[in-house]
Amino acid sequence: MIQLPRKYLRISLILSFVISLIIHFSLIASIFIDNGFRRHFHEIQFPPVFIIAQFIATFVLGFLVFVVNHRFYQPFNVQHKLKYNRVISSIFITLVFVFIGIFLVNILNNYMTAEFDLRSRHRDIEAITRNLFCAAIVLICINVIRFLHHKQTMELEVEQLKTQSVQSQFESLKNQMSPHFLFNSLTALNNLVEESPKMANTYINRLSLVLRYSLQSHKKQTVTVAEELDFIDSYLFLLKIRYGDNLVIKINIDERFHYYNIPPLTIQILIENAVKHNEISKSNPLLIEVLSTDDEKIVVVNKIQEKLTAEEGNGIGLSNLTKLFRLLGKEITIMDNKGEFRVEIPLLKPNDYEGTDN
Repeated sequence: MIQLPRKYLRISLILSFVISLIIHFSLIASIFIDNGFRRHFHEIQFPPVFIIAQFIATFVLGFLVFVVNHRFYQPFNVQHKLKYNRVISSIFITLVFVFIGIFLVNILNNYMTAEFDLRSRHRDIEAITRNLFCAAIVLICINVIRFLHHKQTMELEVEQLKTQSVQSQFESLKNQMSPHFLFNSLTALNNLVEESPKMANTYINRLSLVLRYSLQSHKKQTVTVAEELDFIDSYLFLLKIRYGDNLVIKINIDERFHYYNIPPLTIQILIENAVKHNEISKSNPLLIEVLSTDDEKIVVVNKIQEKLTAEEGNGIGLSNLTKLFRLLGKEITIMDNKGEFRVEIPLLKPNDYEGTDN
């Protein structure tokens, strides 16, 4: 017994019906249109039962051709290779069914001729032409179905490969953005243990929160702004221990943006970049502002205070952040002019990037 996929069975039935309807359209139309139409297109007025019988015969032939050719073409199996011997076998089997159909239709026509006194001139030629045309259309339909399904499957596979590639790149970029302040944080902790054990305990708790967030960030492509700000609160505590009043960070992000999304560690990277490349001292304190704008962006801005001894940096942080946002279909803006360094980060709308997991 031939097992057909339900989808193929459904398509076969629909297309067989449509093909039969097209082939017998003029006959079917003659049932509902006046005698002038009938006389113009047909030598004889056919009774409705004859027309319906012809329609059903063509429909059955078309459906059977769909069924027997499934094993040769297997249109929904992308692993199935279409070889010449299969095509030849398909054509041969189809012709067999066509001529069987012609034989059966002739029997039907002879019966109808006797029953309704219909003239049978050219009836054999009409049957051959009609059945060959039906079979040809069915074979074309099968190949179109096969082509479209394989094309859609290939496009889907390409998109899946692109997604996997993006995920891989995303992970690679995030792994490169691990916090660079760990060494300095441990040094500060060492000093605190001797000077203020109680403060050292608080410092350890905050440091553990920062490290936990950093380690868990690889599980998500994005986090909410609220989550990032909770993390930043602990991160800033560590910076204040190290720099004291020499470092001032003002954060003013509208609450309506708290449920928007950004890649994890985004704000931390920008603050760290400012801390790393600017002088921070009692005589020259550094102010970093983190603001939101009405056009759904977060802006991190600081006055440029060049260090006497420039710290070496390869720009990986900002470069990777730019690449990361591009993978999400967004662009960040970096401006370095008039003694001010400014980075604008586009916020990601919650509906599109709500806590997207990898």
